[in-house]
Amino acid sequence: MIMSRGTVRNINVRITVNNFKCAGCFACYNACPYNAIEMLLSEEGFYIPIIDDEKCRNCNVCKEVCPIISPPSLERYLKPTTYACWSKDKEVRIASSSGGVFSELAQAVLKMGGTVYGVVWDINELKPVHVGASTIDMLKEMRGSKYVQSYIGKSYKQVVEYLKQGTPVMFSGTPCQVSALYNIVPPKFRHRLYTVNVVCHGVASIKFFKMYLKYVAKNKKVISINMRDKSHGWTKFGVRIKFDNGTAYISFHREDMFFFGYLNNLVLNNICYECPFSRIPALGDITLGDFWGVPKGLYDESGVSIMLINSEKGKELVELVKDRLTLVSVSLEDIVKTNPRIIIGSIGKPIEREHIMKLISENRSRDLFKLLKWLKFRNDLLSIIIGYPSITLRKLQKILRP
Repeated sequence: MIMSRGTVRNINVRITVNNFKCAGCFACYNACPYNAIEMLLSEEGFYIPIIDDEKCRNCNVCKEVCPIISPPSLERYLKPTTYACWSKDKEVRIASSSGGVFSELAQAVLKMGGTVYGVVWDINELKPVHVGASTIDMLKEMRGSKYVQSYIGKSYKQVVEYLKQGTPVMFSGTPCQVSALYNIVPPKFRHRLYTVNVVCHGVASIKFFKMYLKYVAKNKKVISINMRDKSHGWTKFGVRIKFDNGTAYISFHREDMFFFGYLNNLVLNNICYECPFSRIPALGDITLGDFWGVPKGLYDESGVSIMLINSEKGKELVELVKDRLTLVSVSLEDIVKTNPRIIIGSIGKPIEREHIMKLISENRSRDLFKLLKWLKFRNDLLSIIIGYPSITLRKLQKILRP
């Protein structure tokens, strides 16, 4: 929703998108000519626009750039060119979430004299933020999935300024963020813009993430966050959070409370359950993600990416780095078998989400993680019991009763 200071208004009054459909993409925030919009966190921990009634002139620019109301119209391949791929640079590949392809694309843009926009951790604020990078060292901080809704700030406006100056820009983000960017960038400047959208499962609540950090830190100060530590391999990735006293929280992702909530769709933004951007053709010039379900002949614990080339611009960029990548042609059908989010925006909203969001809104951390532990125990137990058909439903209900 958009809320105005002094009163709370449903976004239907201003932009005709309700709170369940707002992606928190920051398009309206960047576009407002009167600086009448702020982006603040909702009670559930997702960015929402707030209107200052004294500044607002009802110009409707916010409506024109909202990608939910006004999706951008772009030339894209009806069927993308699809690859399994990875960087030939072993160090880059290991340091990345999957195959290190983002780093290779980004370096190519830097060599053009360009700027790359991606997501880094703001350790002081304990949140992911979009920033621009002009050096390879700055790119390193952009590696690794963040899973939490990033703070865009004025990045879209900054991208436009670079493009006006003739500087090439590569922007990496979620599909809704890429869509928002295209609504901000005037068509006459888009020939210098390259976009990469990640395969997005959804974005987790920032408030939940901060509660999680406090839960695992136990009064220690967080100094670094890695949500895709590959010390034990790509498919066996874990969380590694370092603290100021030299210790660290380390957990296999299947045992971690953040990933339990995230992968079981308990803490996603409302729009993520019916995402209008998870579709073919995708809006980014290139789509990147993990190749979960990779064929055995290509399986490698160093990491394997999927890449969809969606446009001529995407093809142009990949041509620049093809000598630095291993590219194996695969079918779109094989990719989406285990990566359905590429084409399907709808995922089930668990009945437990409402109660979990209530606990998050009320800052009831102890009750929240107690509930998550119980739900994880229940799921783990079910996965064991499902192999024993002799157990009756009545026995099962008795075992799983809270």
